[in-house]
Amino acid sequence: MTYLSMKFLTIFMLFLIIIVMEFSTPNDYVFGYLYTGAILLASFWFGRIATLQTTFMSVLLTIFNLGLPGSEEIHFYTIANRAIAIVTNHHWLVKR
Repeated sequence: MTYLSMKFLTIFMLFLIIIVMEFSTPNDYVFGYLYTGAILLASFWFGRIATLQTTFMSVLLTIFNLGLPGSEEIHFYTIANRAIAIVTNHHWLVKR
């Protein structure tokens, strides 16, 4: 395995762990903040394009978890928590 593929695999595994945690807990729990580590690694290892792609994926997954698993009621504070996670972490990291 090459050094580049190990870096990619590390970021992929971080995403996978966060996805499992995020989608296995109720909607009230927001793990969107944990994507920060993967975004920072992508920024450091791969540059701006990979950072934008990683950020876009984390934003989509954070929003997508509002509707899944689908059996829970969506509260205003849940939407507010996700919006704060997206705006504070992801926007700041992309501009970094």
